[in-house]
Amino acid sequence: MLTWITNSYDPKNGGYIKSTKLPALSKIFEEDFINSPYSKIGERIAELTGKGIGEVNELIYEGTGYTNFYKAYRLSSGNWISENIEKIIPLIRIGFNIRNDNEAESIAEAISNIPKIPKGNNATGKMAPESLLSPLFFSLDIRLRFPLINGNNGVTKILKQLKVHNLDFVTQFKAIVSLIGKGDIHTSIDIDCLGGELPNFVSINGEEPKRQKLTKKGDKELSLKDENDVLVIKKTLSTKAKRIHNKLTNLLFDKLSRFELHEGNSDENKFDVLVTNINLDSDDLLIEVKSSSDMPNVRMAVGQLMDYSRQLDNYENTYIAVLLPEKPDKNVIEFLIFYEIGIIWIENNEIYGSCEVFPFKYKELEKNFAQQ
Repeated sequence: MLTWITNSYDPKNGGYIKSTKLPALSKIFEEDFINSPYSKIGERIAELTGKGIGEVNELIYEGTGYTNFYKAYRLSSGNWISENIEKIIPLIRIGFNIRNDNEAESIAEAISNIPKIPKGNNATGKMAPESLLSPLFFSLDIRLRFPLINGNNGVTKILKQLKVHNLDFVTQFKAIVSLIGKGDIHTSIDIDCLGGELPNFVSINGEEPKRQKLTKKGDKELSLKDENDVLVIKKTLSTKAKRIHNKLTNLLFDKLSRFELHEGNSDENKFDVLVTNINLDSDDLLIEVKSSSDMPNVRMAVGQLMDYSRQLDNYENTYIAVLLPEKPDKNVIEFLIFYEIGIIWIENNEIYGSCEVFPFKYKELEKNFAQQ
């Protein structure tokens, strides 16, 4: 149950904690935490575990779940576990100390042989056992290699891209595990987080990856992107300019650590930063970083953004913006506003944006100019 989330998933949402986390904790510690005062739960669990109250409260009141297990099976899954407990407990013992992929695969094979989970109230329809159990072993595997395979849209996309979506659980398990170690895929967590974006980061069916995870840059690591365009301002591309560019990129890396950040990795689309899922509508934000706020650099950024954004799968729901080292002059601002391109700039090491949906402090630059 501690792997579950709800539609109202929010660590600050009392409903999520009461419906999902407290029942699980009550079962684990064999005490009634559902009807206990919030302030006393952390104290009691700290007492039972010998852990600090601060650490315990963080685990209780912050998010721990990651899979929205289908509600129609939540109640019936308890009875199903009881009925199959003799098959499940030995697997959990192995799961606590999985030593290699062969042991993990043996767990997958055993799971595939357990009967399916029925719906509650004797309703028609049954769920594959891996939908309930693979998140559990995903959590238990200290190697971080056991894949999460359920009905999530991202998982379904991965299985279709690997051409195993109609095959058995063990075959799907092997196909997903085979991706670990390729490109930026180091763990099964990386696979789950990328979901349908996975082909952009690893070679699947012979297609080269188009992206890589954003990393911090050293002063001299900036490579030329779209060299034909850069020739126009090549004389100004000094070590100092590289340092400014990387400083701005690293600032985004630090300030936006709560988001998934990508950078382009193909010759045709070497964008600087793509911030995915900036809001509940799953909109993205594509940012081109420039080391100077002068018009030649900004004009070049606009051309790059237009070309890069059209190649994105989510282009219809992607905002585009240019990040500059300081607030640009009136001419640059009017140019960007005219073409509905977002403006992001730095003031006193803080990031400001011209659009309210951007994950930065918001300022209306047009009003600022009117007042000036």
